Order: sequence, then structure tokens, then C-alpha cells
Amino acid sequence: MKTVLITGVSRGAGQALAKQFLDEGWQVIGTSTSGTVSLEHASLTVHKLDLAQQAQVASFVEELKAAKVKLDVLINNAGVNLSSEAEYPTKTLSVDTLEQTLAVNLVGLAALTEACLPLMQSDGQIIALSSGAGAFHPFIAANTPSYQISKAAVNMYMRTLAERLKDEDIKAWLFDPGWMKTDMGGPYGQKMPEQAAAELYGLVAQDKPTNGTFWTADGERDF
Repeated sequence: MKTVLITGVSRGAGQALAKQFLDEGWQVIGTSTSGTVSLEHASLTVHKLDLAQQAQVASFVEELKAAKVKLDVLINNAGVNLSSEAEYPTKTLSVDTLEQTLAVNLVGLAALTEACLPLMQSDGQIIALSSGAGAFHPFIAANTPSYQISKAAVNMYMRTLAERLKDEDIKAWLFDPGWMKTDMGGPYGQKMPEQAAAELYGLVAQDKPTNGTFWTADGERDF
């Protein structure tokens, strides 16, 4: 049985991804900040993890190592889009909001990924959920600058990781799920998280993305 680690499985895209992989017969290791989720399955284990707390990240990975876990896929899904800047779109950047956002979306993601590298199987895949909001082509108005900055930074982190792994049997790539109808995406999202989860799983199952690429449901795209 293959094993996937998915961060942020308590709701939204993370929960949909966990269900998708479970339905396909995978062992799923999930995380949430509370350590609890509504989803129950014999092949699902959930761990408490706050990506903003690096000590928690280190302790969590040590647990996986002690259990001799080997990962076929790591999906960095968990992230935050804090709302303090939404009242003043394109006008104000809150440094506090930027710091809090980067602590989870970039630093926490990178800390977990780096710690998990020794756990990856040959032919493993490391995936980060990104966003068109963090892309440069085309440029999108900065109505939530901290979130957009964090996603652009994640894109560069994954590109540099892919370069570092180019002589290994592990691939690193990005997936933009589109604007989803979730707590983060809001009620006007154009896609249900279950659809995005099925699209991402299809790419994983086909082993389609190459190292260092950025994918959507419509195929590979520019950063």
C-alpha cells in the first residue's frame, strides 16, 4: 500500500484530497492544527501539527522516522490567507500579517519538506498547492498581498528544490487547484474541492508532471 502525507486535512482541499487517496486505496497520514478531523477511515492517521511552530514540525517528523514511515507522496496543502488586509485591497501591506503568513505558507512548508526528504521513497513526489495569485504571468492585482507574496515564494522554493533533486529519483512540482468553494476561497469559488482533488490525484497516478513544473487541471503552465 502506498503512503501519502497531506497537511491540513481538517477541511477544504485537504479533506477532499484525503478522501480521494483513501478511496484509491492509499495509506493517508494527515495533519491538522487541532489534531482532529471529522473524517474517519482505517487507513487514515491524523497528527496535530502547527506549521508555524518549527519545534512541532521537528517532533512530528521524528515520530514518522521512529515509526519507519516511508512516503510515496508528500502534499503540502495547509496554508493561511489572513484577512487583515482585505479591508484595504491594493492599498495596505501589514507586516505582521506578512510575517504570520510566511511562517505557515513558506517557512513551515519548507521546514516540513526538508525534514521529510529522508523519508521519501524512490520515485517519490513532493507537491505544493500553489495559486494563480502568486504567479507573475499574468500579473494579478495584489488585493491580498501577504498571501500572494507567500505563494510566489513557495513557487521559487519548489523550483529550487526541484533543481536540488534533479539527480535524484524524487520529483518536486506545483499544482494550482483553481478558485475553490472553501472556507478560504469563499462562497463564490468556481470549483468544488472534490474536483480539484480528483484532478491532482490523476496527475499523481499518471506520474505526469516532470520535475520543477507548475500544473493546473488544464495542463502545465508558466510561473
